[in-house]
Amino acid sequence: MYTQLQKICRSAAKGVQPDSEAAIELATQGNQLAARRQRWPQNIISVWRNRTVPVFSAEAITKLNQSHSAEVERVNDNRKRHKDSIRPNISRKKKLIDDLQTKRSQTYDSTELTLNQLRVELAIHGQPPSWEKNQIKAKIQATLASCASTFERFHQPEQTHMDQLAELERNFLPIQLLSTQSNQKNLTIRKQNCLVGYQDKYVLIQNTTCPAESEIMRHISYEPETTLTNLPLSIHGLLLFADKIGATDQLLLTMLSIYLKKYRSNLLDVLV
Repeated sequence: MYTQLQKICRSAAKGVQPDSEAAIELATQGNQLAARRQRWPQNIISVWRNRTVPVFSAEAITKLNQSHSAEVERVNDNRKRHKDSIRPNISRKKKLIDDLQTKRSQTYDSTELTLNQLRVELAIHGQPPSWEKNQIKAKIQATLASCASTFERFHQPEQTHMDQLAELERNFLPIQLLSTQSNQKNLTIRKQNCLVGYQDKYVLIQNTTCPAESEIMRHISYEPETTLTNLPLSIHGLLLFADKIGATDQLLLTMLSIYLKKYRSNLLDVLV
């Protein structure tokens, strides 16, 4: 009908003066008829060309998951080797510190025993000063000086070993193994009729699984009373549905084929 009206407008425009208002009005009406006639096809073509198919596919997410798992294992192996190389040094430093503390304790006990014996001998000689008492007092002073000197010799290497141990522990504690469960975020997750996978966030990925026929028919234009369908509206609805679920071009064609096959008789009657 639009084609016939366009032909009438063109024929009428030839019968009037070219620059008259009637010619301009007929040309305007013809253009509007052409635009109205081409609205749905152009709209569908525009939607088809502007489709945004997701970049990643399920296979790409699986490969990403495998690569992530391999990288986690590699990093964990390196960290285990690093920890294993530090652990013996920590044990060795702890043993050196324990040995020094044991020697200090033994020296303290020995000094305490010697001082107790000298104090007993000093008490036996009584109050009057004598050469023996002065000799015992000198031994006590020498024992205390020797003990202080021994403790001073123990202090410097012990402090050095403790500082080195603290440095080793500071290098050892931050080395944490990555969880083997952290790669689960890279798996694909099915959400209704679409798939999502993890990149920096969960994003839509390519969907190659055709939805059920009932789900496809929910997005077409359908008149329940007459059981007729509107072809342009239905194709437009399926295009939007395909973008929503991340369908590939092949899956979109499959959905269109299912729709056209179901309403083939009605469409053939209209097209013929």
